[in-house]
Amino acid sequence: MNYSISISLQVWDPHFTGDQLEALFNRASDVKHTVGENIVRGDGKRLPSKYVDSYVCYDIVPLQNFTDLYEPLKEANGVVLNMLKEKKSFFELKKEKGRIVYYCAIYTKEHVAFSIPSEISKELSDLGIDVGIEVFQEYTE
Repeated sequence: MNYSISISLQVWDPHFTGDQLEALFNRASDVKHTVGENIVRGDGKRLPSKYVDSYVCYDIVPLQNFTDLYEPLKEANGVVLNMLKEKKSFFELKKEKGRIVYYCAIYTKEHVAFSIPSEISKELSDLGIDVGIEVFQEYTE
């Protein structure tokens, strides 16, 4: 089967600022918010509610065709290891109630079934990264 897959790295933390989270990496984030700031909609309107966590997001594997989830996750792990200043950073964030997740978007016109090989599961565990998967069926390019 052939899937279109993209992966983003999402990092949340209730204690650090967006700038402090961004400092864990060797590049600017694609999205950044800081705890306590007013939420701003995509159209620029400021809402009365505030962010409860700081957040940074990096698009790390652009949308492309794959035959399974192994290759894009392997690629994502390589990118993240190159971005991190210190591998232990994610574990320190998790101790402080931070969350680190790969957001995997899978687009397909077909039935979806896959497994995550133990090699990749171990790498994810070693990095302290969770995986969230969203499947968009009936996808047309």
